[in-house]
Amino acid sequence: MLHHVSWGQFFYISSALLASYYIAIGLLYYRLELLAIVKGSKKVDSISRPMPAPSLAVVGNSNYMDDEELEFSAGDLDDRERQLFNDADSLNDELADLFYACKCEEWTKVELVPLIQKKLRQYPHFANSSFAPSFISYIVDKAQEDCEMLFTHDEIKQLW
Repeated sequence: MLHHVSWGQFFYISSALLASYYIAIGLLYYRLELLAIVKGSKKVDSISRPMPAPSLAVVGNSNYMDDEELEFSAGDLDDRERQLFNDADSLNDELADLFYACKCEEWTKVELVPLIQKKLRQYPHFANSSFAPSFISYIVDKAQEDCEMLFTHDEIKQLW
């Protein structure tokens, strides 16, 4: 049976199948980007909707601890600690929204810096806390990843 198939036919069918595969993948996973390219848009946005920011509730999901060690209730926290965790979660969500807007609207660094500063100044109690380095690293990483802007840790620390 394979003797009836020539090399030309084999390569033709293989090329057609390969092209069909890549077209299907392109349409399934990259349809928004392909539409933007066809329409001639300036910038291609690969995110169709905002991704939810990681929640602080995920911290307890570790496989390295026994279940007994993981038992933790909100009653174990005093009011100040509970408020700190709620504020940290809120700031994280607000920063994620800010960077998503920056990516979609193509802000400049001059436009982004005052907005970051405004968000950080709403939470002055984190400026010298153990949360500060994590937030600073998050801001530096997200600014580079989403907005293609370079910040140093010291620049962000001064915004507080």
